[in-house]
Amino acid sequence: MKKRVLFIASGERDYSIFNFLFERKDMECRAVVLKDREGRFAKDLRKKNIDVLDDYRDLKNLDEIDVVVDLTGSEEVRNYFKSFDKEILGRVSTEILLELLRERRIYYELEKFTSKLDPSLGLEELLVILIGSTLKILKADSAGVFLNVNGRIESKTSWGMSDTEIENFINFLEKEKFSFKDTEIMEERGFLCTSYKTSDGDIFGYLVVGKNKPFTEEDKKLLLQLRDKSSSPILAAFKIKSTVEISLLDSLTGLYNHRAFQERLSKELERAYKYDLIFSLIMMDIDDFKKYNDTYGHLEGDHLLRSLAQIMKYTLRETDFIARYGGEEFAIILPETNKEGAVIACERLRRTIEGQRFGKERRKVTASFGVSSYPEDGVYKDDLIKKADDALYRSKRAGKNRVTPA
Repeated sequence: MKKRVLFIASGERDYSIFNFLFERKDMECRAVVLKDREGRFAKDLRKKNIDVLDDYRDLKNLDEIDVVVDLTGSEEVRNYFKSFDKEILGRVSTEILLELLRERRIYYELEKFTSKLDPSLGLEELLVILIGSTLKILKADSAGVFLNVNGRIESKTSWGMSDTEIENFINFLEKEKFSFKDTEIMEERGFLCTSYKTSDGDIFGYLVVGKNKPFTEEDKKLLLQLRDKSSSPILAAFKIKSTVEISLLDSLTGLYNHRAFQERLSKELERAYKYDLIFSLIMMDIDDFKKYNDTYGHLEGDHLLRSLAQIMKYTLRETDFIARYGGEEFAIILPETNKEGAVIACERLRRTIEGQRFGKERRKVTASFGVSSYPEDGVYKDDLIKKADDALYRSKRAGKNRVTPA
């Protein structure tokens, strides 16, 4: 059964106590005594259809009240309600109750958080859950998770952190990463940070939280609890994701492999169809690569493939998808790019490759390109690949080192 409460506030500062107290489903506020009728507190009460009284004696029916929460400390108020045999909570009693309620709420939130942590959800979803719980439990303004990926610290997810703050924090973590070996928690420019470690003590990531007011010892304890509860599931999900990503990468060039290309092209077709978008597909082949391999050896050939992979990454956009299709052939997906834009991108890449010199003898290498576009050249995967491939071989037959649109 709900306790029916009369809340007597001393002013606007009691707004947060009111909100926290009446989060409980077993308490119902029947009326609030508040002198300031125009402030945020009073306006919020009116929105909730809660009566706002000027004086506690204005309450018409005392039988509707079980408990009086009096934050004014007035002896007169206490004596008045005692005469009606009402239960009274003063400021001290209320603050003790609130502290107990807060501890109970935090325990409940931590337990709820722990119950959601299943590595099978995937790394991205786990990190979203972690950030949401961190913001809620610590009442923080911002939070972020940074992970070590191939020796580099990367921001994986964040809330409330600007790009500049993220970049600055990555620099801070790079600078202080060895300090975390012996330190549980560090504070930097309004942010509190702790590290994730494997059982061997190797750091694999960081949990960061920001507040617009000073951190308390309680904040630090809660951050460490969140880290400890999430560490194993996040590490497991991180390993799963890394394993999956490795299976989609070409071991020689570090580009995506043929399987990853097929999966991405299917997704791009679905996205383009669903949202009425366009995209283009580029097929690229190194000219006379067999001759290069036969003349200079397979080690030099491998070095050439790795060098061209780096040139493609540098020359193309971050949103473009680059894969080693097989042998010396590469496939590139350009989202939301028409054929004209794709041809321009190809020409820029072709000229860059032509202008470079490779290997110890600084040899010249060229490449040929074929371009197809969705939906202009087809709406099915096989059609787009075939059109781009046919255009590529027309480039070969026309003398190589050129771009041919379908």
